[in-house]
Amino acid sequence: MTDSTRLDGQVAIVTGAAQGIGRGIAIVLAEAGAKIVIGDLQDAGGTVDSVRAAGGEAVSTIMDTSKPEDDQALVRLALDEYGRLDILVNNAAIDEPKGNVWDLPDEEWRRTIDVNLSGVFYCSKAALKPMLEAGRGCFINMSSQAAKSGRAGVSPAYNAAKTLAQTVDQVDRQVVDDIVLVDDHSQDDTAELAARLGLHTIRHERNLGYGGNQKSCYAAALKLGADIVVMIHPDYQYTPRLIPVMASALAVGEFDVALGSRILGGGALEGGMPLYKYVANRLLTFVQNLLTGMKLSEYHTGYRAFTRQVLETISLEHNSDDFLFDNQMLMQIDICGFRIAEITCPTRYFSEASSIGLLRGIRYGGGCLWNSVLHVLCRLG
Repeated sequence: MTDSTRLDGQVAIVTGAAQGIGRGIAIVLAEAGAKIVIGDLQDAGGTVDSVRAAGGEAVSTIMDTSKPEDDQALVRLALDEYGRLDILVNNAAIDEPKGNVWDLPDEEWRRTIDVNLSGVFYCSKAALKPMLEAGRGCFINMSSQAAKSGRAGVSPAYNAAKTLAQTVDQVDRQVVDDIVLVDDHSQDDTAELAARLGLHTIRHERNLGYGGNQKSCYAAALKLGADIVVMIHPDYQYTPRLIPVMASALAVGEFDVALGSRILGGGALEGGMPLYKYVANRLLTFVQNLLTGMKLSEYHTGYRAFTRQVLETISLEHNSDDFLFDNQMLMQIDICGFRIAEITCPTRYFSEASSIGLLRGIRYGGGCLWNSVLHVLCRLG
């Protein structure tokens, strides 16, 4: 970034920055040196964390731009925290109206106008006086209906610095609005790299395990307002190029869960899966299918996508903090009657890819069988 594009010392308000385009704008402005003040209908703590992880400063407040008093309070927050206001980005918007115009309820139309038109006016009006008094200021008026709902990718990461950038580079950001990376107390610079890549970065103060990491991932994604959540392993073992396919299977409403299967396409061994793991996978899957009646091609893939309803319904907090977490999720999902789609997925095994050891694998296999027994007992009441 050149000196002419730096914003060092300047203060920017960004509305509607809890996620989506607004969040991206806040991060870019912070990287240019600006201090960020965020106003949003929902908690924007995730964006604040990402800005701070990248070395910037940010504060946020929950507010409604359609209310003049909230806009005035937002401007006061900027002045109280940082002593000035240089930039206002009117990004907040909603897309409430649906269906035919002649069926549109009057209250939906009024709400849309209140936020998308009046909200811009009220916020600009509140910011105008301090800018005029300071003799400087910039207004950027825009809107993003994509901020209302979105898709988030979550990455449970541990020592993934070598493969993280390659993984993120293949994520289609026209499909994925936010990427949440939870660093499980890595010994390398995974968290620092994630912040530089603009990811919503959370770092555990101690290692919580694979399942414990996922619990943090899903909680953060739901907090960001995601409607569809895809788990993206940062070790590049699963191709991120299939995210649009998996997300689409859920977005059309036909399925609640999508699994990327390494078995359906018959390429697991060609992708480097060790023979003993392949045999164990097939045996465990065969037995679990017999016990549960689920008829999946495999239970052990880490490539998964869920609707918000699934993550809010099943009891994640009761699951293991270790590798059994994935298998327990599938048992819960079936018990709750959610619909599962399987999509063929190539896989890669290499030195940097995460992998469970032999002894832990044996314990995992026993745990999976016990999960299936519990599934049967639950069905029997």
